[in-house]
Amino acid sequence: MKVIYIMAFSPMYHYYADENALIADSTYWWHTDTGQVVSAFDRDWAVIIGSRLTATTNQLQYEVWRPDDHADREYSTTLAKGILHRSFPSEYVRTINGLRIGHQIDSPALIRKLINILNAEKVIIMTQVTDKPLTRNIIKACHNKAPVVFTHFVNAAMLLPGFKKTKHPLIRLHYLLIERRRAALLSGVRYLTVSHYGCIEKLKEKYPADILFFTVGMDMNHYPELPSRSELRDELGLRENDFIILSSSRLVPEKQIDKIILSIRSLVSHYPIKLIMTGHGPADYLVFLKQLVERYKLQNKVLFTGFIDETRLNKYFKASDVFFMGSEIEAGPLSTFIALRYNVPVISTSTGLGFELLQKYNAGIIVGPYSYKEWTTAIEKILKGYQPAGIPLHQLMAEVDSSINTERLKDFLNKAYSDFYE
Repeated sequence: MKVIYIMAFSPMYHYYADENALIADSTYWWHTDTGQVVSAFDRDWAVIIGSRLTATTNQLQYEVWRPDDHADREYSTTLAKGILHRSFPSEYVRTINGLRIGHQIDSPALIRKLINILNAEKVIIMTQVTDKPLTRNIIKACHNKAPVVFTHFVNAAMLLPGFKKTKHPLIRLHYLLIERRRAALLSGVRYLTVSHYGCIEKLKEKYPADILFFTVGMDMNHYPELPSRSELRDELGLRENDFIILSSSRLVPEKQIDKIILSIRSLVSHYPIKLIMTGHGPADYLVFLKQLVERYKLQNKVLFTGFIDETRLNKYFKASDVFFMGSEIEAGPLSTFIALRYNVPVISTSTGLGFELLQKYNAGIIVGPYSYKEWTTAIEKILKGYQPAGIPLHQLMAEVDSSINTERLKDFLNKAYSDFYE
């Protein structure tokens, strides 16, 4: 059996400060004739899925295809576990999304290659649930030629009507039009995976798809035992008496990083707080965040580390007093699970698999995604000595193992293959 996972977006090249940072983070890279870097990453979840699937059987060929803003032709390389990675030139086409006119990614070169493959081989296509021109062209190319398994690694509530709530009539109309297009796409989906349980039954009521719970999850071997918090703080140059709040994510507006910064404003004059923000994101948002820090004179209270490797990031987790997850909408996130693994108290908004797990075990502190006063109250509660419950490591590991049942995904793909071809 051959599986081709087609990613629906280009690498986030604009997140990197310079070419050296990009190359350091790439598993494999090429220079184009114009000097741009085209990168492949073995940490992309499409590659991780393939690594797990190919480890279960030698009867599976697995490829990852993606459009690439920097590519001027097709670039290919073989990653670990024999996974073939292809990058294709992309373009941005004018689209109407709700009431907005914008530009979304497509890749005629990728589609041409796909059509050639479909005419010659029996394959399963995996891709994301998006309303981009590329996704629609994949569906069109595969019609009556190959089964398509859609994956959704964001909060599944986004796939249901009424997810965005607003009283403004034009904004409401905008989201209604988006929902209708998404519903039309989903009405033709036969196979779908989602990454948390919350909405599966409602999705089954609304759409005809076979739905599987599956996440990329986490490999616990990447999160080993570490020295004591004091030793790690000494190594990382952090003061022993500081109360360290860690936020670790992409620096993008939906993660509400600015709101996390504002949540400590009223506390910093009373407590020795240090807010550490790891990760990177678009330059304009980072500029906005740094201006916010300067406006409220928090330069000595907030640290932006930028992207740091996994080994060092784990140390920041264990060295922290609390982990804060402030996203508007999430599927996981992985960072909540890392915090729980290192027994770091968690404050989390009520979204995603991490929230569902905290709720199940009555652990952490749950706050509303827009209840910003609650955020400050929750931080101060821990500052005053309250210790939220964690999740015992053996139970956490069992939950992680359950969420990334690769055999279950393999069976799901086998069913899609046999339903279509046999």
